[in-house]
Amino acid sequence: LVMRALSALRRVEVNLRNTEADRRTLTERTPVGVVTFGSSGKPEYMNRQARSILDIGPDAPLPEGIPLEDSEGAPLTGEDSPIARALQDRASIIGLLTWYSRPGGERKALYLNATPLQVEGREAHGVVATLEDITERMQALELLHQSEERFSSLFRLSPDSIVLSELESGHIVDVNEAFLEVSGYERDEVLGK
Repeated sequence: LVMRALSALRRVEVNLRNTEADRRTLTERTPVGVVTFGSSGKPEYMNRQARSILDIGPDAPLPEGIPLEDSEGAPLTGEDSPIARALQDRASIIGLLTWYSRPGGERKALYLNATPLQVEGREAHGVVATLEDITERMQALELLHQSEERFSSLFRLSPDSIVLSELESGHIVDVNEAFLEVSGYERDEVLGK
């Protein structure tokens, strides 16, 4: 009986080690930052990607917290902290746009998800959060927006008649004011024709 119990215990230990190794592999190789926080809201673990996103060296100690900000630069601390909210409300926060100020003052846009770590019916004992640096995407969207505004201004203010039509059907999708003045048509008379 003792031999069976020891054999079962060894199998459980092997399974536990394998599960831990799988979890480490998963978190270290994922392309997003993974951070676990304890019940106090302090980081307890960061994968390589999270350290890279937050400019924390691989051997540097974990910080006391992660200074996140809203779009206006106001700190997300106390009850405004997404980590504190996930702990307190026992609810996941999905797709929150936050900002992180680097030591040099440059800001990074972060896409954050936070989920409480808890056993059914008990207090949350921590939070797992994922971070994605979306700074380049935000900059690309801003450049696209600026380009669209410039095109719109050029289109509307051009002294030349301009007609925009669909390539395949040839249907008119928009005309500028110069076209309306020269042609004498009203906009709704030509759109879709």
